[in-house]
Amino acid sequence: MHAFSKDRDHDRDTERDREREKERARAKEKEREHEKEKEKEKERQKEKDKRDSERARDKEKEKEREREREKERERERDRERKRDRSEHERDREDRDKGRDKDREHTSSDAARSSDAARNAILDRIREEKRNATEDSRDEAMQSGPVGATSPPEEFPERGKLPPKEKPDFKPSGKLQEDSAVSFRGRKLMWTEPRDSALPTKKWRFYIFKGNEELEPLQVYRQPCYLFGRDRGVADIPIDHPSASKQHAVLQFRQIVTESDDGGPPHKAVRPYVMDLNSTNKTYLNGQPIEPRFYIELKERDVLRFGFSTRDFVLLHENSLDSLAPATSPSENKDDEAGDEAKDDSVLV
Repeated sequence: MHAFSKDRDHDRDTERDREREKERARAKEKEREHEKEKEKEKERQKEKDKRDSERARDKEKEKEREREREKERERERDRERKRDRSEHERDREDRDKGRDKDREHTSSDAARSSDAARNAILDRIREEKRNATEDSRDEAMQSGPVGATSPPEEFPERGKLPPKEKPDFKPSGKLQEDSAVSFRGRKLMWTEPRDSALPTKKWRFYIFKGNEELEPLQVYRQPCYLFGRDRGVADIPIDHPSASKQHAVLQFRQIVTESDDGGPPHKAVRPYVMDLNSTNKTYLNGQPIEPRFYIELKERDVLRFGFSTRDFVLLHENSLDSLAPATSPSENKDDEAGDEAKDDSVLV
């Protein structure tokens, strides 16, 4: 019994060993198949890469052939243009030759016709002279002895020549029109001078309407300010109907001035006003100023535009302490009217 169990265990172990061997053989077979599959995949990838490279080479060759065809078409177009140009030049030469021939014929015909007309005129003049000579001879024979001729007919009295026009040296505005600048689609009636500069003082316009004081205007942030009724271009609008669209301009200019203490000259920025040929004029201290001239402004000068009742008093930051608070420009107009006219006027 014991021997039988040993044989049975031995057979069982042998069977298990055979199964293990089969398992190992199957695993090896699978491994070999997997390796073969990898090899096949590599081969397929190589084939694919080869096809892709061949396809890329074919595309490159096709592009090269297309470039060659384009070059050939361009050469053909150049040849066609040259042929057209040569034909056009030949046609133009033929037309020029034809025009020259026509011109020669026309000139010769015109010369012949002018010669004929000149000869006809000369013949008519000779005929008139002969007729006049015969008429004068007949009149002399009828009037009396030889030598008694009638006095020649007097020429009619000529009118006096018109008086010669005197030269006018006033500004015509032509130079201003040629150098005019456009802004927002509108033509400005003045251009900034070369000495235009930003003011060094904080100038302000204090506006009075009778005894009522309005909000002041700061005029020190730019070198020029345009007054006018056109709000599209005016920096300081004037809505009074008597004001022009571009009425006047306040311009700050840098000039060279003499020192009061006898020192060397120095540069200073001064305010100037110029009337832009306005219809109803610009008034400085109650007096109209001449248009197209820069007039220098002084501290406490008063400007008025057209028939507007608003007075623009020019002051700066250092002049506020010395200005009487209850003083209105309209009250001092009689005193300011007798002030001396400005001497620093510059022609535009």
